Amino acid sequence: MESVEIGKLGKVAVSLPARYAPAQDLLSIYGSGNPALMFRGCAAAIGIACRLGLMRHRVVSPVYDVSVGDPVAYGGAMLEVLFDAGLTRGDITLAGSRIQTAMWQKMQPVTEPEVSAVEDFSEPAAGTI
Repeated sequence: MESVEIGKLGKVAVSLPARYAPAQDLLSIYGSGNPALMFRGCAAAIGIACRLGLMRHRVVSPVYDVSVGDPVAYGGAMLEVLFDAGLTRGDITLAGSRIQTAMWQKMQPVTEPEVSAVEDFSEPAAGTI
């Protein structure tokens, strides 16, 4: 994912985090089933993945502190920034959901067939060792 459409801002560059912690933090609140927390997660995803892209649109957002791991508080701060930039609830939900999906797809574990394709762990033929 190189960019995402975010309401009146248009296309905004996306840089998915290289570390798993931010995506895992967002996943923890998404699984809560609480719509308010899920909405904050969408805002947090935009802030985490689009910080530099937002700056190009003159929208300055806070930095997510991975050492604290509080996507709810960060999402609340991002909501203020995004609403001040003129974005709607729908804009935030749509873009944030797309970003979160891309983050989670990126952090999916390697599957057994993928490992087998790279490393041959099959039993050696008799007499070959």
